Amino acid sequence: MIERAVQGLCVFFVLCFALSLFSGCATESYVNQKFKVLADATDEKLRAMEEDISDNRTRIEDLSSGRGLKPGENAAAVFVLSEVVHFRFDKWDLSAEAKKKLDQVAAKAKEIKYCMIALAGHTDSMGSVNYNLSLGNKRAQAVYRYLVDRGVQIYEISDLSFGEEKPLQGNKTPQERSKNRRVKIEVYSLTF
Repeated sequence: MIERAVQGLCVFFVLCFALSLFSGCATESYVNQKFKVLADATDEKLRAMEEDISDNRTRIEDLSSGRGLKPGENAAAVFVLSEVVHFRFDKWDLSAEAKKKLDQVAAKAKEIKYCMIALAGHTDSMGSVNYNLSLGNKRAQAVYRYLVDRGVQIYEISDLSFGEEKPLQGNKTPQERSKNRRVKIEVYSLTF
């Protein structure tokens, strides 16, 4: 009789254990908490990248003007060319016209012994700020990959996204918005 009761309790505990294993669905608050942690980490990485980009731009400006050099350091960044490629609404694929311009940029960059190319992705104001930052980044990355495929060294290119932050024109008409959907390319020759 006692053996039967012990057996019954063992079966009961095994069933309870098995049920606890299979009922492990995450609660909505748990999922939201994990998502918030990921979102905060992503925001922090974006802020750090923006600070690095700002520091690099300041350093380039300082080097090109002769300010900010360390003792014994002699360097200059000479502006070579600027180009702009445009994109269709909510797209980051390169048009034939954009590829033609980028071919010229790549050819010029390969002529320069120490080259630095700055890419800045931009969007119109349609969509959220975060979406537009991401879209501007995708556009800059499309240009980056195209230039690398054409022989430009990866260490010679820096890219960032301004999203909708720096429009060339207003964002009221389709024509104005089309001018804002762009990647600006600046090529510098560095001398040491």
